[in-house]
Amino acid sequence: MHMTIRRFIAYIFDLFVVLFLAGTLSMTPLNPNYDDIVDLQTEYQTKHEEVTKKMEELSEDDAKKEFEDFYVYYKSTLKEVSKLNVYDDVITVSMFLLYFVVFVYFFEGETVGKRLLRVKIVDKNDKRASLWKLFLRAFVLYEIPFTIYNLVASYVLGNDAFAVSYSIMYIVSNVLMIAIAISIKASKDRRGLHDLIAGTKVVERK
Repeated sequence: MHMTIRRFIAYIFDLFVVLFLAGTLSMTPLNPNYDDIVDLQTEYQTKHEEVTKKMEELSEDDAKKEFEDFYVYYKSTLKEVSKLNVYDDVITVSMFLLYFVVFVYFFEGETVGKRLLRVKIVDKNDKRASLWKLFLRAFVLYEIPFTIYNLVASYVLGNDAFAVSYSIMYIVSNVLMIAIAISIKASKDRRGLHDLIAGTKVVERK
């Protein structure tokens, strides 16, 4: 199996493992806001369906007014959910760092997925990657800065400003993922942008 395909499968596998663990922990007392988040998301979904159905029966001007009112509600809800996600975000970021930094360091460059696909992370000189290099790699690859930014922004920005910044961060994060994919494909040693920044690379495990 081609090295790039093996890396991708390992990436998806490890991502699933971490998100599953983080999601499970987020439904425990570690996240006291869980029920409030579910209630707010359910309320939003119900209102969205009601507004969508209602707009189909209104005139163009009335439908526009209905949409504008709903958009105000959307921005308020988006910010409120982001604020309530504080415990979930802390749990998720902690799990990513524990798994992709601490776990990888002590298991000499391997995650469970990489172990199964027979690849591992080393530094650019083929030596064992340091905790700092693994931290930088995970920080960029798993878009941790965007999670932290959105959490902080939800507490300091108003509804309108937060909605705009959230949309911008969403676009930037997707552009980053595309840039990482392109850089892996384009470079001779298959080092993505995250590897170039961290001074690491993925190699076959002997």
